[in-house]
Amino acid sequence: MARYVYELPEPTPEPESLEDLIRCALDKYDGEVSSSELLRYVGARFRAANIREAVDAMPDVVEYFHYASRGVPRLLFRRLDKSAVRSYIVFKGLRSFDDESIPNSAEVRFYLEQRPKDDARLAKEVAERKRLEDFWADSVESTRKAQEHIRHMKKCREWGRENGFAVGARGAIPKAVREAYKESTGVEL
Repeated sequence: MARYVYELPEPTPEPESLEDLIRCALDKYDGEVSSSELLRYVGARFRAANIREAVDAMPDVVEYFHYASRGVPRLLFRRLDKSAVRSYIVFKGLRSFDDESIPNSAEVRFYLEQRPKDDARLAKEVAERKRLEDFWADSVESTRKAQEHIRHMKKCREWGRENGFAVGARGAIPKAVREAYKESTGVEL
């Protein structure tokens, strides 16, 4: 008779603080959670005011209002570095450098909408710059090869004249001259 062994799941540690509970909720909901979902997850242990105070103190979580269909605002919490939002807003010129306050909802929405566009534009510019650099590098290399070929052609004509071959100043170099030049110098034309 076969015996079945059931493995119990590892016990998850009980979050010790509100910040840990918020981070657990964000992990559960893939980095973004609404206020109602967060309150449901945290339970009756904490009030909404405590949650907002805790989020204000956390450097890696922001809160902002998202206006869904029909203009109904929805308070969302998202795992996002506040200093990154602040520095982006300062970079765009929408906030002074000295302002150290927490980013507001409009700034967070602006960051979430505009940052991907800026990143895509920057990636496109980098790709175009790389393409142009490759093009110019290929152009320089082909120019160098062409100049080297011209130099060897001149040397081959001079060598042919010095060794008694009939070689014109322009046009194709006879095959016998090219083969003799290759045997003497090792350069193939």
